[in-house]
Amino acid sequence: MAFDAHFNFGYSTVAVAPVPAGSGLTLTVADASTFTGTPPFHCTVWPANARALATVSEIVRVTAIVGNDFTITRDAEPGGITRNIQVGDQIAATITAKSLTDIEALVPTVPAAPDTSVQFNDGGSFGGDANLTWDKTANELIMAGADPTVSITGTGAFDNFGSSLYVEALSTDTTNSVAPRAAEFFSHATNATGSTLDIFGILIEAFQQGNGGADDILGVNIKSRNSGSGATLTIRGIENNILVAGNATTLIGYVDIFNINGGTTTNRYGLHLTNPSGGGALTNNYAILIDDQTKGGTLNYAIKTGAGLIAFGDEVDMATGKGIKLSTTDPHVAGVLWNNSGLAMISSG
Repeated sequence: MAFDAHFNFGYSTVAVAPVPAGSGLTLTVADASTFTGTPPFHCTVWPANARALATVSEIVRVTAIVGNDFTITRDAEPGGITRNIQVGDQIAATITAKSLTDIEALVPTVPAAPDTSVQFNDGGSFGGDANLTWDKTANELIMAGADPTVSITGTGAFDNFGSSLYVEALSTDTTNSVAPRAAEFFSHATNATGSTLDIFGILIEAFQQGNGGADDILGVNIKSRNSGSGATLTIRGIENNILVAGNATTLIGYVDIFNINGGTTTNRYGLHLTNPSGGGALTNNYAILIDDQTKGGTLNYAIKTGAGLIAFGDEVDMATGKGIKLSTTDPHVAGVLWNNSGLAMISSG
């Protein structure tokens, strides 16, 4: 609701009385300059040389001001009289009961139910929902229900790294910090017998629309840092942990999908691993480290490729007694190459 105008020391006297005096809807004041608010607002009218008592006063509502002319409605609030307004009567913008009840109407006496619910504007009144609550003991905001959704949108120009959402988890424990989590996501499908097509823990889209172009578009930018002087056993940029309890046809840790639907793309890198930089010391540098692959009951591939050239920029160092097995379908190249003591590649086929 809109409040009436409020201002201080709005006062004058009646220069031209309403006609008829007891029901007329216009009057003229001697000086309207002190009525600085924009109507509507309430005024009290009472006799000259008297107190503004209920037995002689009327509350009117000023709905328009043109020059010194007031348009009014009569008997705007109960408690006074319908006065025969006379020339010389006093008129002032006063605090009336309506000034306070307008405020009181917007202040709830008790929060909306249920207990612990986060309050929100529900059609002009405070509302609450059992699916949006705050646990003050755990400092936890809880969203429940069949399909809870958080939507964060922003428009305009973001300078540098403008963020629609910024989440920080800070541990101030100076002795032994339990792992702080800025964000933790769980997606559960609890169908007893049904089938779930897709389950997404996090679904992220970063896109540019229009013809303006973009220097970089990053779907996910992850930074793992130890910016202090303390030692860190392991720093992981991404840890992909897949747990399977039932049957699964295929497990894929990472899928790289490119859709080049137009324009010209110069270079495409499915995986680009840069050389570490900085002034710190690094003892062993492995761009890719693959553990022994022995879990497979039939086949175990550490790396398996489809068609396409494989280009090495440096020497290939194989473990002792291991070699490169060539295709057995071509008798001209069939066999095994291995690294002998003279570092020569020879064929046994």
